[in-house]
Amino acid sequence: MELADLLITQFRTYLNWNNCRLSVLAYLVLGLLQKQTVNFKHLATTFPGKSQTASCYRRIQRFFLEVVFEEAVTALMIAGLLAPEGKWQLSMDRTNWMFGVFKINILFLAINYKGLCFRASLVHSI
Repeated sequence: MELADLLITQFRTYLNWNNCRLSVLAYLVLGLLQKQTVNFKHLATTFPGKSQTASCYRRIQRFFLEVVFEEAVTALMIAGLLAPEGKWQLSMDRTNWMFGVFKINILFLAINYKGLCFRASLVHSI
């Protein structure tokens, strides 16, 4: 079984999506790990098969136009895939700065797991 198939199986546990969307998500995750960038053109080169890079690029664009990630489901999926058992180490950070005349205040909460940090903005004001 390929890595993409394993990811699709895990994603199916949390997401009620069709196989096409699940496969694009799996290819994107694997592409992010391989290319270490979020640039769609670079990620499109990692998609398997004989499709042209331009076709894969358009497929990524359509995916993000059509798919809505629900925060609660996404959080459960990330937590379930990366830290399924035991205690979690949480980090909290707050930043407050000026952008022109605007005061920006953001509070972050993050899960620390095996040297990685998965964060979410909890509260922000502008």
